[in-house]
Amino acid sequence: RINVIAYTSTIFCTFYNLFRNTLIFMRIINQTAMKKIYTILFAAILTGTATNLKAQVNAGDSLALVDLYNSTTGPGWSHHTNWLTANPVSTWVGVKVKNNRVYTLILGNNRLSGTIPSTIGNCTALNDLELQANQLTGSIPSSIGNLINLHSMSLYYNQLTGSLPSTIGNLTSIQELWLFNNKLSGNIPSSITNLTTLINLAFDDNQLTGSIPFSIGNMAHLSILRLGMNQLTGTIPSSIGNLAHLGVFDLTRNQITGNIPSTVGNLTNLVGVYFSHNQLTGSIPLFSSRISSSCAFYFNNNDLTGRIPNPPHTIDNLVTLDSNRYNFNAFESVIAKYTQLTYAPQKNLYLHKNGNLLSVYAGGTLSNNTYKWYKNNVLVNSATGDSTLTLSGAGTYNAVVTNSIVTLLTLYSDTLTITSPITTANNLSIINQQPSTFLSPNPAKDFINITLGREDNAIIKIYDATGKMVKRLSIIGQSTVINIAGFAAGIYYVEINREGVITKQQFVKQ
Repeated sequence: RINVIAYTSTIFCTFYNLFRNTLIFMRIINQTAMKKIYTILFAAILTGTATNLKAQVNAGDSLALVDLYNSTTGPGWSHHTNWLTANPVSTWVGVKVKNNRVYTLILGNNRLSGTIPSTIGNCTALNDLELQANQLTGSIPSSIGNLINLHSMSLYYNQLTGSLPSTIGNLTSIQELWLFNNKLSGNIPSSITNLTTLINLAFDDNQLTGSIPFSIGNMAHLSILRLGMNQLTGTIPSSIGNLAHLGVFDLTRNQITGNIPSTVGNLTNLVGVYFSHNQLTGSIPLFSSRISSSCAFYFNNNDLTGRIPNPPHTIDNLVTLDSNRYNFNAFESVIAKYTQLTYAPQKNLYLHKNGNLLSVYAGGTLSNNTYKWYKNNVLVNSATGDSTLTLSGAGTYNAVVTNSIVTLLTLYSDTLTITSPITTANNLSIINQQPSTFLSPNPAKDFINITLGREDNAIIKIYDATGKMVKRLSIIGQSTVINIAGFAAGIYYVEINREGVITKQQFVKQ
């Protein structure tokens, strides 16, 4: 290689070094580039001044630039002024030199086409690498990890493929990492969490798989975390709650499952939360009242349930909750407090059949709900405060439910086709045959209280809406408390047998 920084006090040594390294260059570059390098070398010789030599850069940096030009169709660039000419490297368009080293390389939106050469790792003094909005293909070379002084790297809007190299974790001075809109695949390497100085991370719109590294909570300076539009799985790590400076958190259009960790509610600097189009379940955590009133929340297209927390006093802005599994329970008490809440439509309600009785759980106050039942798309029954329908023969059944408080949401049930003769399973469709107030509360969430009215021996059986027994116990006394926290939401039936006298009652598990 040609060492164009170090120079000697004699013309002889200069010529010797130039000749020796010229032979090396001949092995690694094509004839066109060779002519250009000869021009540079002999221009330096003819000047005969140390100043001109000092104006050039380190040999490794020079080689990397030549390789980049050749591997990305340099002559086809939109701008390539002075590249591979006798002019000093510091005058090549997009290149800045500091202390005889390449300091910045800014060639964004410049029609670079081809691959990033591994020799880019020679530019170890590089502070800023911008190759975005080009036509780069191939993978990100592992040698990128040599750029330990890099503060910003922009490779977005290209066609890069392959996995993120684990060596990316060596860039411990980096503050901005923009790789979105490529075709990168594989896991997010756990080494990424070594980048504790990183402020902006954007990997969205790629084909990344696997889970979010749990140790992401180590990246305490993160302000932007964009992982949307990938194929990520697993859960949201609870360590996210450590990212006190996080403003934008984007997981849109992945396959993230599980609950939203409560620690996300501790992030007080949020301005945008984008969790839509995943498979998240459970309820939304309560967010801090210190969050900006301009913060937007996108939770649509998941499987979220439960109640919507009362908003902090500063939050009355855009919240999208449509296309989840919410029912009227979620909105009756908070509908007036969210001024821009989007909550319709929701996914279909589950339709339950027990013997010849159909039922649907829509949440909310029962007296606020109107249930319209359809058979073969024809309305056959409409009732307020009654969520059941007795089958009237073979056909296709479904329900449509509205609520007098949550007026913008209409809930639709699944469709059930009845082809076989109607039968009664376990006699459970004959509910409240002997009316009783022994069960409370109803609806219930975690526990139900059963009061027998007198000291007695009793056998208690609980059936789900399909007629399957899900719990059986014997009691002696006037009352008992039964834990139902593990039951799925829906309609259940309690049967109490006291010396052959059977009492039945329906309850709803929220």
